[in-house]
Amino acid sequence: MAKKSEVNLEMIEYDPGKGPITIEVTSGYSTLGTFILAYAKKGDYAFQEFGKEPKRIDDNIPDVFLIPLPLDDLPQYRVVIIGKYKTAPGHNQVEVTYRFFQDGKSIHETTIEIEASEDYQRTSNKYEFARKG
Repeated sequence: MAKKSEVNLEMIEYDPGKGPITIEVTSGYSTLGTFILAYAKKGDYAFQEFGKEPKRIDDNIPDVFLIPLPLDDLPQYRVVIIGKYKTAPGHNQVEVTYRFFQDGKSIHETTIEIEASEDYQRTSNKYEFARKG
């Protein structure tokens, strides 16, 4: 599990012979904010957003999103999660977790922890994919 608040690139291994990959975004009651999910071909900056609107964090309910790309094409793409988070009133830490699942099994997890601030803190997490084996 990674803990960070800076821009980061992470590699996720997956099995191309199994089901699609989903992203689960969770937080506790201590975090408020919004996030954007997007993808683009490597080397291209024409990102396409995906997922339902609005993508908010404030309710302690996990949000799950399907990555809308064929598994065979994933290694050619980069997925980004851009967040803007702050602490809820009476709390002193932001904590948001991004979990990637394939066939109901966790294949990667990133936890973002930020100390208290009255201002929103921006995060940018980038993910690339590699076939197992």
